[in-house]
Amino acid sequence: MYDPTPSMKNSEESLAPFTSEISSSTIYSQELEEEESLKLLLLEQVGSRRVGGRTEVRDVEKNMEVQELGNFAVKEFNRRRRTCHFDHDHEMLFSKVVHAQSQVVSGIKYYLTVVVEVQAGENEGEKVFEAVVVLKPWLHDYKQLLSFKPSQNA
Repeated sequence: MYDPTPSMKNSEESLAPFTSEISSSTIYSQELEEEESLKLLLLEQVGSRRVGGRTEVRDVEKNMEVQELGNFAVKEFNRRRRTCHFDHDHEMLFSKVVHAQSQVVSGIKYYLTVVVEVQAGENEGEKVFEAVVVLKPWLHDYKQLLSFKPSQNA
């Protein structure tokens, strides 16, 4: 008498690789759907901004994060100046950031127009500088001053 059970068992075993491929394919498909959902969410948050393009920061003088970045830029410039030139006489004091733009790069790059007060020397008084600072929020308190130079528009 013929027993169909062993052949069923063999056919189930022979289908096992296909079954795991199907479940892997289903998982991969779900991952793609989640990735697409994240991309759509990011696009909604970015809005009409171009990726990599600069965006104006609104209410700059009330934006504490931008003001803190301006203060960081001035302090970092002073620190570098003391280290490189041993110049302690011409310290600049942060006054305020009057204009800012942000750009999404590998982090957020801020283009700041900073007003400082120069305390000593022939250049004493209020001066305007352009600073570029990169912020990487996922690294603990990572900020880097890329440039700090007198403004051409002052």
